[in-house]
Amino acid sequence: MDEIEQPDSLRRLAAEEFFRDVTFDGGDVQGVDLSGKEFLDCRFVHVRLQGCRFHEARFENCTFDDCDLTRAVLRGARFVDARFVGCKLMGIDFTDVGRNPEISFAGCDLRYASFVDNNLRKIAFCDCKVSESNFIGCDLKEANFAGADLAGANFENNDASKANFATATGLFLNPARNRVKDARISVESAVLLAMASGMRVAGYGDATTSEKRATRPR
Repeated sequence: MDEIEQPDSLRRLAAEEFFRDVTFDGGDVQGVDLSGKEFLDCRFVHVRLQGCRFHEARFENCTFDDCDLTRAVLRGARFVDARFVGCKLMGIDFTDVGRNPEISFAGCDLRYASFVDNNLRKIAFCDCKVSESNFIGCDLKEANFAGADLAGANFENNDASKANFATATGLFLNPARNRVKDARISVESAVLLAMASGMRVAGYGDATTSEKRATRPR
């Protein structure tokens, strides 16, 4: 790949519309308008992209590694086999990205993000911070949330069939508000759901004392 220095990368991003097999390594391009540009087989490494506009931009077989995209605007952006690794994506609204995005997230900060009516089938959110984010009306079938922090995340009217939440923490996935057939959840999540439904679970909360009394020899 072509390694480009910071001054050249800034010039090219502003002046050119198509990039193939280019590595953007380091640098600060906050607020740059990347609307309509196309990136094929490119890498963004340690790049600060806060507040950038990606309207109708296309990223195919691209990787973002340790980049900061906080407050980036992704309206109409199209992602085909795009990977985000160790990136900051706080507060981003993914609602209006191109249809059927092919994205994966690993070790990313997705706190306060919004996903509304997105097709997220089989998308990975592995080891990500997704707390206080919104998933509303999404296709989450077979999505992988392994190791994700979902504390305070809101799930409403999603299809989470066969999704993997087995090692996620902080999950509250209400089966009355989401389709959850064959979804995998942890024991802790199952207990949280049971307690929220008014049940008392042995070994958790007040149920511990009552269970001890019930099993105490007379």
